[in-house]
Amino acid sequence: MSSNWSEVGTKTFTPDDLTEIVGSFSMAEGDDTLWVRVTLESPATPWPWSYGILGFLTEQGYELGSTKAYAEIESEVFRLGNGRTPSERNGVLTFAPRGFNLGWIKKGNPLTLKFECSSGVTSGGGQVGGSTLFVPHVEEIPPVEEPELPNSQPDFFIEDGLAYILFNWFLK
Repeated sequence: MSSNWSEVGTKTFTPDDLTEIVGSFSMAEGDDTLWVRVTLESPATPWPWSYGILGFLTEQGYELGSTKAYAEIESEVFRLGNGRTPSERNGVLTFAPRGFNLGWIKKGNPLTLKFECSSGVTSGGGQVGGSTLFVPHVEEIPPVEEPELPNSQPDFFIEDGLAYILFNWFLK
């Protein structure tokens, strides 16, 4: 993830304006993840009334998925992504107040949030499950005069998504 944040917009949700679109953002070529920093600007006290649904909408829909996002004065970073590069890199950031938020906003409690984005890559680059299997090199020991039981090269197997490394150590 790049440490550079791009401000996408500051949005005030009121009873008269519950528009979900915050602003436009373009992901870099090959990026598969969007990080969104959400900061509560107003009210100046913690917002106790639930959350909103945060998403990145392109012509292909919400290819990176969506997530619950809570309003925090200190800000909080949310990740949108599923390990696949979206077919569209240009889109709009959306935030839809939900639950108690929507009710409190409709009763005259405006909510102002600042949104910043950064995109990057978190997928495994085509590896199964995004994991890398590391097998260390084991040097063979010289043969012994007893029945031959040298150290063997490590072996591995994968079962139910877990990689198991097998070592057979024979020490004197």
